[in-house]
Amino acid sequence: MKLLRKVRHPNGIRSIYCCGVKIWSYDSRNRARPFRRLKQRVFIYDDNGEREIFYYYQLPDNIDIVGSGRNNTVRIHRGLRARNVCLRFDKRTADNLCVLDDSGDCDGLDVFIVFQAGHGNTIKIGQRTVINGAKIWLGNGSHLRIGDDCMLSYEIMIRTTDGHAIMDNATGAIINHQKNPCIIGNHCWLGLRTIVNKNAQIPDNTIVASGTVLTGRFRDEHTIIAGNPGRVIKSGLSFSDKSIFELEC
Repeated sequence: MKLLRKVRHPNGIRSIYCCGVKIWSYDSRNRARPFRRLKQRVFIYDDNGEREIFYYYQLPDNIDIVGSGRNNTVRIHRGLRARNVCLRFDKRTADNLCVLDDSGDCDGLDVFIVFQAGHGNTIKIGQRTVINGAKIWLGNGSHLRIGDDCMLSYEIMIRTTDGHAIMDNATGAIINHQKNPCIIGNHCWLGLRTIVNKNAQIPDNTIVASGTVLTGRFRDEHTIIAGNPGRVIKSGLSFSDKSIFELEC
């Protein structure tokens, strides 16, 4: 008898048996996760600890992990709400860490994260953070932290690496390594089509206007940043996750 055996039922249900014992069933009429082993180490965690999962079908809904690479680790909070999360690991990368925290009552994440060439890249997305549509590239040992209670609008682009090297002609030295981790503080709002480049850091309680290009380090809280490159245009401000209509009614 085969160790693993798949049985197809007339109603579209597929069942997987291990040593004659049914261990999993799914409806083939819907998109089903493949019954194959994950190539990365993946942990599901909460306040009571964490457990490692080994197969694609054990992943939470709407999360895909593709690519190869070596010794990469993904930690997913049990309370994460994922609308469309894809993690892609390049075959030339290793020892990366991705942490996706609890979404709470928020709408959750719609994000595509790419780990490019290089080792030791890290990304952490905090609690109760909403991402409505973002593409994130990490590479060459770079780091990114998105804080708690953040709101990221649509078509956000974040790059913690330039990808290609820039060299000094006189010495041949590479001059465009990431010098500082890329940080988006707690309770920040990034508007439509914001671009976040390597070394960019914004503090807690920051508003970033639509189309802004973040390149440097900002220190003052309760400000609006706008422009290319981004600069502070107004201070002494706060924002709410509620709409104008909700607050004025």
